[in-house]
Amino acid sequence: MFRPAGNANKYYIRMKLTGFLLICACLAAAAPSMGAELTFKSHGKIVRALSSAELAELVPPREITIWEPHEKKEVAFKAFAAAELLTKIYGDDWKKSEEALFTCSDGYQPSLPMAEFTAHQGYLAFARKDDPEFSVLSPDTHEKVPVGPLYLIWENIKDASIRKQGTTPGWPYQVTTIDLIQFADRFPRMSPPPGSSAAVRHGFLEFRRRCLACHTVNGDGGGKGVELNYPANPTEYWKGPWLKKWITEPKTVRYNTEMHAFDRDNAAWESDRDGVIAYLEVMARNKQRPADAP
Repeated sequence: MFRPAGNANKYYIRMKLTGFLLICACLAAAAPSMGAELTFKSHGKIVRALSSAELAELVPPREITIWEPHEKKEVAFKAFAAAELLTKIYGDDWKKSEEALFTCSDGYQPSLPMAEFTAHQGYLAFARKDDPEFSVLSPDTHEKVPVGPLYLIWENIKDASIRKQGTTPGWPYQVTTIDLIQFADRFPRMSPPPGSSAAVRHGFLEFRRRCLACHTVNGDGGGKGVELNYPANPTEYWKGPWLKKWITEPKTVRYNTEMHAFDRDNAAWESDRDGVIAYLEVMARNKQRPADAP
């Protein structure tokens, strides 16, 4: 027969329940968000889709302090080591891939050379240590921008070469998918024609690094910005210094544009910018109708 607890037993039960809730709260704070999910693909085909809790079982999360390039200060994140995670998902085959294509929930879609992940230490962050909000402060609007479910960061305190490059090789946030690709397979319409000059080839690499994540050329590229070749190419309607001004400091031409200023941390930034223009000029003579064009 069940016997009702006396006052002493009630107090004991309350204390046990309080302790249990505190343990649950601590575990929840230490674990990644259960709602986040990362899909892994290879050449467009799904390999695995894992929640953050499943990622944590696969690769133990760690705390990593980096120089946050948007906020210009040291920030501690909780994160998964990218190379270790890729190995768990793909084995060593990921090292043979040419590119890692990141898809973000806001349409941003950067493609990063896989060599970056073998040369430097990348991490997929899921939380900040100093702030329960998983966000970073935008240098443009000075407002908090949510970066979950996952934010690609790089060890750039010990690695001076990464620190010097600012937000290069790429710091995509709101990451939902990683796809191992060959660049030409993924973006066949945007490559410059065979026999292009060294300046055009260099400009194409800079376009990929700086512009591809947001813009499309002949329908290939990211989905956040505008198409840059079909039906009209910027070199056909922006002339001379105005095109350079637009690329270098877009907000001096249109104050409410979302386009970022050209990264000028590199001493060769002007030749990089001019190379992008040379690439666009060549592509203006190599238009292809995007698949979704009316």
